[in-house]
Amino acid sequence: MNTKTVALFLSLASLSGCVSSNGPYSGDIQFTWTFTGLTCSQVPQVTSVAIDIPGEVLQNNGVYPCLTNNYPGIVLHDFVPGTYSFTIQGLNASGTVLYAASGSFYVDGSIPVSVDLQPTAAAPSYAYLTWSFPPLSGNPTPSCAQARIDVVDVTIDQGPPTRYACQDGQTQPGVVSVPMSIGTHTITLAASSAEVGHGYPYYKLVSTLTTRATPISAAYLLRWAVGGVAVQWSISLGDCTTIPTIYVNFQDSFGNLLYGPSGNPQACTDGLFPGGAILYDYLPPGSYFLTLQGLSTGGTLYTNAPPPPVTITPSVFSGSLGVRSTLHP
Repeated sequence: MNTKTVALFLSLASLSGCVSSNGPYSGDIQFTWTFTGLTCSQVPQVTSVAIDIPGEVLQNNGVYPCLTNNYPGIVLHDFVPGTYSFTIQGLNASGTVLYAASGSFYVDGSIPVSVDLQPTAAAPSYAYLTWSFPPLSGNPTPSCAQARIDVVDVTIDQGPPTRYACQDGQTQPGVVSVPMSIGTHTITLAASSAEVGHGYPYYKLVSTLTTRATPISAAYLLRWAVGGVAVQWSISLGDCTTIPTIYVNFQDSFGNLLYGPSGNPQACTDGLFPGGAILYDYLPPGSYFLTLQGLSTGGTLYTNAPPPPVTITPSVFSGSLGVRSTLHP
């Protein structure tokens, strides 16, 4: 059998599929393919299509681009009359079979053969992701700006995070996930502010994402990943007149300081008990020691040693948790 030649372009109208009463006749085969109903542009992972027809030698060993002259198919010439079986596979750039199908056709003149390939276990899929945040300040559905969120990092299984602009996940159809295999995956969403000094997420969710051969839409309600505390102080043997600034910090069990070595400066009068209080409502959860420092105008250092412990719990904020400590020279 001679090698089948390929026409890079042939109009559909030229392949009528008519069977003559005087036949059977030889003919050409126009293959057209889709992938679970999707086109080549919708499954860009498929870079080539391999066709195998037992007993036939095909040009280029039967491997063709997914699109030929912007057409999702190929024309094979000069088949003698008869019944043929075939196998067709969609391959990625590494030659992995992502989609496959098989069937048969009968030649009596030129005919079209349309094939919808089905995914294999190696086929990638993706999802459209949207997210929302818990009620905030009486607003049941806060926007990204109201939630003080700029970016959302999405991690699938153990892969690297992919960063999206927060507002893109609150607009339909959502953001497009990275490609992944069909099945159930772990998904982690971490929403953060772009404010200087806040590298930790304000909201976070670990959940599952089950993909299919066709893209799905998945919506996630993120949960608070931070908590807060109201900080107050009093001063022994001194006052805010001589100690104008108090530096607030939170030290974890490893000695790490949330606000660096200098601390977070606050006007002394703003946190002075009983009327004042400094509200910290976006702190990462954990066990800390509250450290306070102030330097008097005379050069005397005031601290609150020993510092009191404070536990920050997600979704528990300054309205429900307070701590007071006294600075001493």
